Amino acid sequence: MATMSVDLSLPPAKAQFLAKEAPNEEKFCIASMLFAAESGDMEELNMLLEFGMNPNVLELCVPCVCEVRSGLALVRDGYGRTPLHLAAWMGHVEVVEKLLEHPKCMINALDAHQRTPLGLAVLEQRYSKQSIKDGKQEVAAILRKRGGRRAALPKKEYPSGPA
Repeated sequence: MATMSVDLSLPPAKAQFLAKEAPNEEKFCIASMLFAAESGDMEELNMLLEFGMNPNVLELCVPCVCEVRSGLALVRDGYGRTPLHLAAWMGHVEVVEKLLEHPKCMINALDAHQRTPLGLAVLEQRYSKQSIKDGKQEVAAILRKRGGRRAALPKKEYPSGPA
């Protein structure tokens, strides 16, 4: 039995997928913001920010947990990535610049693996296209210039001593 794949880069397929998966309008907007950041869709990102979306929404998966930090309600999943994390990971320079323009953008937000957007931008992806690698280098420079830092990862402890 053959399975049919859906091209989520096409707007109608993406909208149908998000509408089916999102249980309410707020989660639909969160999914749209994350998709726009990861795919580099500036038109959609601009629209969502103009309508008041918080640039610090965190990647939504099931199960999700809502927690409050510094008065902001954040939806977290197992990865805890913000749109800035995703844009930095994919090397989308314009998206990163747009998100950083927002006064509430948390440049040093940590994901569930204690990585900042800068940490993801400098993380090597062996199988990436050269254009993504180049974009990630430019993103890393932008994040450093704006005060971005890499998180200090805790040392792993092994029975024989620290790594």
